[in-house]
Amino acid sequence: MRSRLLSGLACAAAVVLGAPAATATAARSDFLAPPSACPPQNDSNLPVEVQEAAMACLVNRARDEADLVPLSRDPRLMDSAAQKARDVVTCGEFSHTACHLPFAERIVDADYAFRRVGENLGYGTGGAGSPRSIMADWLASPAHRANILTPAFREQGVGLVDVGGAQVWVGHFARGR
Repeated sequence: MRSRLLSGLACAAAVVLGAPAATATAARSDFLAPPSACPPQNDSNLPVEVQEAAMACLVNRARDEADLVPLSRDPRLMDSAAQKARDVVTCGEFSHTACHLPFAERIVDADYAFRRVGENLGYGTGGAGSPRSIMADWLASPAHRANILTPAFREQGVGLVDVGGAQVWVGHFARGR
């Protein structure tokens, strides 16, 4: 399964539904928080909950640097992101439509009614799967950065699944109804 997942991987993927493009367009280092701001962002061996909290912190630090309001962690979006990460692993498809489901299906399944929603996917092994490394990749990608820095978003959910040292990340960004 892991080889099937690896063969279909791009470094990261982003999709957004109903959200205007973010206006901020800085390089990734302009919005990447220093290690002391969101510890422990460099360690991919820590418990999932600790790494997810570091990623949520990194998202909000980037938004702060862009003079945007922070995103609250919504439990429904946390659940939907975790389920989407499990879908990616279970189906062996690094895709916004993993398991042949519409990209927002897990958000709908979590009973989150949204006006706007975006999704970032990320993958890495070892240090390349740490919250800091994945965030750096997302900030380097215009589509991923746009999801993180969309002014209309108000909530976020972060999901992480570790598959034998390989981290599959999902970020859900949304504004509810």
